[in-house]
Amino acid sequence: MIKIALQILFPTGTSVKILLYNYGIWVINLEVYPTVLDVSRTTGLCGFLDGNITNDLRREDGTFDDIGAFSYSIGSHPDAFSLSWQ
Repeated sequence: MIKIALQILFPTGTSVKILLYNYGIWVINLEVYPTVLDVSRTTGLCGFLDGNITNDLRREDGTFDDIGAFSYSIGSHPDAFSLSWQ
């Protein structure tokens, strides 16, 4: 296994840890550590950082998916939401 680790630090103090693994195919793991300066100013795959999970699946076009309609434990994923950010 090959592992590559990178860290990005934004002017707000937010940091992003990027881990790349190669198990025969490349896999990426992103960890985002926001600061108070990011509250109510985020959008995208990480959701809207305001403590309200019901608006976390806001697509790029501004529409929302119902977070209650998905369950990772039964294999139901918000794929359309994720693809909207491609």
